[in-house]
Amino acid sequence: MVLGAVNAKPHRLAVMLGWRRLLFTLATAVLFGLMLGHSSLSPTATVVARAVLVGLVAMIAFGLVEQWPARLPKWLARWVLQLMAVAIAVPLASLLAYWVTLGGNPQFAQNPARMSGFGTLTGVGVLVALWVSLGAMVRQRDASVRNQAQGRAPRLIPRGGVCDRSCR
Repeated sequence: MVLGAVNAKPHRLAVMLGWRRLLFTLATAVLFGLMLGHSSLSPTATVVARAVLVGLVAMIAFGLVEQWPARLPKWLARWVLQLMAVAIAVPLASLLAYWVTLGGNPQFAQNPARMSGFGTLTGVGVLVALWVSLGAMVRQRDASVRNQAQGRAPRLIPRGGVCDRSCR
């Protein structure tokens, strides 16, 4: 029986939803959800659920832009696009979290305390998500440099992002 070579590069979805990334996101979101829950009028479990939803959406936004689009314009760096995606995703995810946990329209205008909670979740979410994203990017770069130093350099793709026969 002849076995084909196993692709050493993990599937894109496996990279985006890796267990370490998922575990770190959940732990961070639960921690901040618990901290936000102490000052909230909502039950702590609801605040934690909102924080987890925001964290997961930010993680997915980071992962999607990490891999797509394959080619970016020369004037746009991938890390900038990743940070922009996370900064846009967090407020939208906060709104979604309130919509889901309240079973519909959050009616922020009629409830100032709810609006305050939304603002706190969004503000803390953006700050934490951007710092975590920057940390992940630094960690990825360090791992890449370490692999190159140990002689396990990844295949280099030309500047245009298209790999022809010369880089295989």
